[in-house]
Amino acid sequence: MGRGGNHRSYDLQFKGAACKLVEQENYSVTEAANELGIPKQSLHNWLNRRKEQAPMSKDVHVLQGRVRELEKQLKRAEMEKDILKKAAAFFISQSP
Repeated sequence: MGRGGNHRSYDLQFKGAACKLVEQENYSVTEAANELGIPKQSLHNWLNRRKEQAPMSKDVHVLQGRVRELEKQLKRAEMEKDILKKAAAFFISQSP
C-alpha cells in the first residue's frame, strides 16, 4: 500500500488520548487501534515518540519548577536590598 491519498492527519489531543489507552487503560496496541479505527503502526509510532520525549518533558518540568523557585528567591533578595537601602538612608539622616 502506497502513501497516496489514504494519509489522515490526527491532532495532538487525539494522539495523546490514543496513547493513554495503551499506557494507562491497559489496552493492547491492536485493541486501541481497532477501537479508534486507526492504523496500528501509527499508534506504535506515537507511543515511541512519547517514550523518546518523556525524559525531556520531565526535565522541562523540573527546570520550570527551579525557575519559579529562583524567581521567588530573586524577588525576596530585591525586597531585602530595598529594605537595607532605606535603613541605611534612615541611619545616615539620623547621624549628627
